[in-house]
Amino acid sequence: MDYKIVEVIWEDALFNNDQVSPDDACKTVPFMRNNVGYCLSQENGKIILGFGFVVGEHDDQIWVDGTLCIPTSMVKEVRELK
Repeated sequence: MDYKIVEVIWEDALFNNDQVSPDDACKTVPFMRNNVGYCLSQENGKIILGFGFVVGEHDDQIWVDGTLCIPTSMVKEVRELK
């Protein structure tokens, strides 16, 4: 297991479930997110982050504990953390 720990800064869509005027709706903007995790993959138009690992008790199988798939078109910056 040799995955880099990275911080991904990315622009996310915003869903609003409130009733608003069309003018107010047009003022809605996407927002920036920061996520830190193990970079499992960075190819094919996406970054896959994992948030932890579990090793099987009997078979040494490695399991990823929580993942996030971010389209690279939404990514502003990826920083490797040490």
